[in-house]
Amino acid sequence: MGSPESKTNTAQLVEQISCPNCWHDFPPHELHFIATSPQLTFDHIVQNGSGRRFLPTNFTFNGDAMDPGGGLCTETACPECHLKIPRLLAQKNKISISIFGAPGSGKSYLLASMTHKLAEVFPEIGVIVDDVDAEANTILHGYEKELFYQPTPTTKVTLKKTDVFGDWYNTIKWQGMERTLPKPFLFSIENPGKKDKSGLPSSKVLCLYDNAGESFEPGAETEDAPVTRHMSKADGLIFVLDLTQETAFRKACQSKSNDPQWKGDVMHRQTALFSEAMSRILRFRGDLPTARVDTPIVISLPKFDAWSFLLAEKELPSPWKPDSKTSTKCFDPKAVYEVSDELREILRRYTPAMLSRIESTFDPAKTIYVPTSATGCAPRKKSVSQEDDGSQLNDIMQIDLSSVELTEENQRDNYFLAGEINPIWTEIPALALLQLIAPDLIPSS
Repeated sequence: MGSPESKTNTAQLVEQISCPNCWHDFPPHELHFIATSPQLTFDHIVQNGSGRRFLPTNFTFNGDAMDPGGGLCTETACPECHLKIPRLLAQKNKISISIFGAPGSGKSYLLASMTHKLAEVFPEIGVIVDDVDAEANTILHGYEKELFYQPTPTTKVTLKKTDVFGDWYNTIKWQGMERTLPKPFLFSIENPGKKDKSGLPSSKVLCLYDNAGESFEPGAETEDAPVTRHMSKADGLIFVLDLTQETAFRKACQSKSNDPQWKGDVMHRQTALFSEAMSRILRFRGDLPTARVDTPIVISLPKFDAWSFLLAEKELPSPWKPDSKTSTKCFDPKAVYEVSDELREILRRYTPAMLSRIESTFDPAKTIYVPTSATGCAPRKKSVSQEDDGSQLNDIMQIDLSSVELTEENQRDNYFLAGEINPIWTEIPALALLQLIAPDLIPSS
């Protein structure tokens, strides 16, 4: 057998890897490999027949790890939780962004639309984006396919909400008990036009987390289900503040708009959810309850298509400018911050308690308010009275929704037509955060 030194490796390694599953920090040389030999399919922590995790001692002449059964191993895992993590994390630092909000606020729609739009705009600004682990991103790509890759424009589409169990989580056997950990979505982002200290293109691994709104209920965060603990480790936060769930805001819009999203009563205590999320972040960091959170945050105000008439300029400005040095365009933060100032005034007018809570917790200089619409159109509603065969659906304009209470359960009957979906500014929350956290990644004016 050869030794690991027998293969010349010029790759620069990071000092510490932070596991995106359990957030354990460890040096790259402690990275475990996943066995491929048929007789090594059992692991005492990840008990799903996916291969034993081990620290290699044998290598091929090319420097690849071999398991005790002689199998060639290419996939790696965390030495603590034993869940699979990409080897790329040994070479690139990670940027993590956590998305949270109340049930029904549209987090899953925003996340799907955001990643879809980023994949479109990144090449236009000279940035390369790719999956780090396609398997890890399966749920997110399923969302994108549902919204944006339908065979006909009349296809009815809807997304399953983020749940508190199931496919959104990994379950491991850790220290004698089962532990449930949220699955991250992982992407590689590289800007070939910028170089890091080693002279290589500036690049990072972007790690996105989606949180179910129910995870912020009392008792939902436990040692065996630390499902929101990643927020205390996040480099950036996105809070989806659904103004259609705020009483004063709804009243202001009901008299000016016939949009069905203003009908009925579909409200959650978003201020309480936000306060609970911030309390957890400070607690998991070991900070005092009165401390400020220094993490940059974007307050995403979704369903903009339903309340755009409240802005002085109903058409949002372009967040792009021509790059004077290249033939591409670049991000224009000034345009975003100008809109942010206007949205802050709307929050001051209609949700002063929420605004006060945000600004007493975060640095205003690192807080950005962004209007978004994952679909760019209002939802349609399945008929309340269906035909005998149970399959007939009526257009939303054909039924009177004034007497239909849009509860959370009722919202699940909403759908969109594929041909009507046209996202508005959904890429901006991520771009604005990346521009603050890693400015070398995002070409900006």
